[in-house]
Amino acid sequence: MPTRQKGNGRATTLELDCSGCELKSGSISYGGPEGGIFRSILGPLTEDVAGTLERAAQTGEPVRLIFSTSQLEFERIEVSQAEPGWVLLVGAVSVPPP
Repeated sequence: MPTRQKGNGRATTLELDCSGCELKSGSISYGGPEGGIFRSILGPLTEDVAGTLERAAQTGEPVRLIFSTSQLEFERIEVSQAEPGWVLLVGAVSVPPP
């Protein structure tokens, strides 16, 4: 279930538990001074989680994907359906402040 967390004067971050998900075909590229651009296929997702990601993409809300052993945080994302239950996720990777 999606949750929202407010952090250190920054915008609210959408947190999604992705412990049951897989990342396929992941890649990261240099995105200029803003950091890296991460691209991967994520799934399987419930309709609720896929819809939440799509809304975050539309609103520009930061997103944190929490996996069982790690997490990914994005300043902004773009989402499109890759196949049923799976999305292509493209996002500017956040670098935590020092």
